Amino acid sequence: MTWSRTVLANVGEPMPATWTLHEINGLTREVLPDWYDDWVQLAQEGFRQLRLHALEAMCVQLAQGGRYCEALLAGLGAVAIEPLRESAHRRVIDVHLAEHNLVEALRQYRSYESLPRNQLSLRPSAELRQLVGSVMAGAGEVSTRTS
Repeated sequence: MTWSRTVLANVGEPMPATWTLHEINGLTREVLPDWYDDWVQLAQEGFRQLRLHALEAMCVQLAQGGRYCEALLAGLGAVAIEPLRESAHRRVIDVHLAEHNLVEALRQYRSYESLPRNQLSLRPSAELRQLVGSVMAGAGEVSTRTS
């Protein structure tokens, strides 16, 4: 938890080269996963939110430093924790776009697009649809189905 707070406190600073995949992996683990008491669930949710924000911040900072593989792992870690979290998918898409991997960005978008549609009858935000649509305009059509 301290490490997550350190990441968030240093947003905008270069990510130290000594931070490794071990720290990223540590942020993807649950706290007391088989406990269901009310007080534990509240603590679990607080830590889950802290981890999500820290992983997304790491993703952005690592990508800005050109450390794309680690950035993707941090972003995908956030996606694994909460698959319906659009901001986590957005971070992954941003890294793919920074690497000029348009097909990967589109694949991530389509993977996310189907989740809220199938589970909640929702669409990705207009901002995310616009980002992917404008990037892919020359590379192919982005699906914006309403069904």
